[in-house]
Amino acid sequence: MWSSSAEDQYVEYLKPQDHGNHDDVRWASLTDGGGAGLLVSGDLEAGATAYDELDRAAYPHFLKRNDGWNTLHADHAVTGVGDTPNPVRDQYRVKADRAYDYTLTLRPLTGGAGAHTGTGEK
Repeated sequence: MWSSSAEDQYVEYLKPQDHGNHDDVRWASLTDGGGAGLLVSGDLEAGATAYDELDRAAYPHFLKRNDGWNTLHADHAVTGVGDTPNPVRDQYRVKADRAYDYTLTLRPLTGGAGAHTGTGEK
């Protein structure tokens, strides 16, 4: 099991973009300090961030933190980070002309004993 805070997932790229994605995850949770939150499971990629609308900020100093919450990203596939002169390799690109079928299960966590935090990476 792997665990971290949403704040520790942030990567300060020159141009803000997706960060903190974890690949090949069986489950992930986003919880408050007491274990209450959300559990998502399936064959997924997951990440958490304290920022939304990363693509709208031209530079890191334009980012605005969420007001008291974090965002959990749960996806079936995510195109890798890259740009010229190092483009994303073709096998790591999500193709727009291809159908993807997957199932994610969402479950609320109420906290207390047995609450999960972090990700269950394979």
